Amino acid sequence: MVISCYSPIAKRFMASVLICAAVLLTSAYPAAAGAADLVVQTSLVRVGDSVGASVSLTNASADSQQLCSAVAVLGIYSGGRLTDTAVRTYSVPGGDAVQDTLTLPLEKGAHAKIFVWDGADLRPLTGMKRIDNPLPFTPRWGQDVIDSAVSAKDINLFFGGISHDWTNALLPSQAMFTLALMAHYNRDLRSTGGKTVTVRLLEQIRNVIKPNRAPSCNGGLSSWVDGPTALALALAKSMPDVWGQLTEEEVDKCDLIMEAMAVTGNYLNNYENSPKSLINQSDPWTKTYNPNLVDGYVAAMISNYVYFGGAARVNANLAAFDYDTFIGQLNANGYNDTAAQFAGAGKTLLETGGTDSRGGKVKGVRIPFTMNRVYGGLTGERVPYEPLALFSAIMRRQCYHTAQSVIYHKNSNEKAGYIADGTVSPFEGQQGMMYEYKTSDADGVRTSSAYVVTGWKHIVNTRVFLEVMGYWQGAETDALEVLMYIGSEDFLYKTARGYRGYSKGRDLGVQSEISHWLNSGNFHGYIFIKDIWLKALREGPNSQRTLPRVGDIALDGVTVSGFDPYRTTYRVSLGTSLPVPVVTASVDERYTVTIRQAESKAGAAVVEVVSKSDPTDFLVYTIMFSTP
Repeated sequence: MVISCYSPIAKRFMASVLICAAVLLTSAYPAAAGAADLVVQTSLVRVGDSVGASVSLTNASADSQQLCSAVAVLGIYSGGRLTDTAVRTYSVPGGDAVQDTLTLPLEKGAHAKIFVWDGADLRPLTGMKRIDNPLPFTPRWGQDVIDSAVSAKDINLFFGGISHDWTNALLPSQAMFTLALMAHYNRDLRSTGGKTVTVRLLEQIRNVIKPNRAPSCNGGLSSWVDGPTALALALAKSMPDVWGQLTEEEVDKCDLIMEAMAVTGNYLNNYENSPKSLINQSDPWTKTYNPNLVDGYVAAMISNYVYFGGAARVNANLAAFDYDTFIGQLNANGYNDTAAQFAGAGKTLLETGGTDSRGGKVKGVRIPFTMNRVYGGLTGERVPYEPLALFSAIMRRQCYHTAQSVIYHKNSNEKAGYIADGTVSPFEGQQGMMYEYKTSDADGVRTSSAYVVTGWKHIVNTRVFLEVMGYWQGAETDALEVLMYIGSEDFLYKTARGYRGYSKGRDLGVQSEISHWLNSGNFHGYIFIKDIWLKALREGPNSQRTLPRVGDIALDGVTVSGFDPYRTTYRVSLGTSLPVPVVTASVDERYTVTIRQAESKAGAAVVEVVSKSDPTDFLVYTIMFSTP
């Protein structure tokens, strides 16, 4: 059965994905089953001045009495505002399939997005599909973030010998990637002082190829710097008008740095290699280390693929690796620190392999790159050297856990980590919570927003890189979008509320945006990572997380059950004899509120809060009604 309606129901966003709420099924059927058996596919096509959204739903259950419900929403956006929607709900018996098409007009400069929800519990079933007409989407970057990216100091890892002052590189490397991303969308984007992001990006590129400024290429903690740097160089190379401003000598140095990062990435993460030491042989390492340490060099391998034009070229560079020649080139360019890291492994270990300083077995770096698939730990499955396949492997590990608001010590009822204000994450029980909210170290449980943000930066950076470079394609992206949205938004909720962490056998205190990142100098470039997520991936016209929210939403004067200003979707069951309630909301004087009342007991009321000073700055709440 298909029930359809068309209405301007506003929505919230999901990871570059539309989070939608719609009219629900009434109870003409038995209670709908969960959507575990529902296979969903969506696509968008342009048809003249309209957009058509194809929706395919198949209930794989063999039991015809097991209904799966779903809600599909096609949304049209113009100028950062939702202007039109087509909403349909479906109930699919076991063994049946539904094919459907939703259509809407698509005006010049607008874009369309399609998204599908589980109709039973509002869990997302697909990621966003997007089509533009004809102008490309441009993130609405915060001016403070633009200013911070342009004013960030030069990357400078070198601190004498083989040591690193991380504060000289963590924020600047993230700023460098952010500059490259901003320049991709708008070459003339500029700071309050007038410097364009393109000019500052070129300055950072020229800085990082100076003597003693190149990435260390050691792996491990250096991936926090090297990953964003590699992505920035690959993205910059994709812009001929930017890259063409570099001299031939400067390009050669960029090539050398990228090749050095590929050597390290292949040594540490190749399916055939099982090192127990980093490339310098001084620090311990395994491929099963927590993802904040591993994934930066997976990003570097993805960057190399794009930078050099595919796996064949990167593997050819690796196959031709000659230790003496390569060390000579590094030293000749003043990259002495990088050369010293490779010298730790030495000629034999890098060229042909052997046993490392801690007993790990490696086959060197001349072998073609592939990688182990990683979920909770390593599996025997080999991941091919393809950008989306590599990202999927790290993404599914990063967003591995079922979301929890409280993490307990092992075999204990004692809390190790929890949301500081005692609230429950809106994503409780849904798969996608970031891995390092529930892991361990030598002293037991480790749960920490600080560790989460170091892993989050890798997947946010790599995810947006894949999209702008044209590699975000294929059916699997739907599932990855869902996981990344849940992981990211669960993290931001905990960060906004404060999260009390635990690591290395001690209480870490409350970690939050203010106390941990902003007041400590934005150590990892957190404001850049967050802005990329909000503006380029989640695609909100303004940060929903920084808006003043409604003070209250009431039904006939009584606050809606479970009201929370962070929660934007509510489900309310009405008795058969009760009328449809009138929805009211309170906001402060800086905002106007528009309420579209539900037309029936199987309808939805929408509360839209809009800034008086900026009409693209808005937030939407949806209250959906049904009867028993």
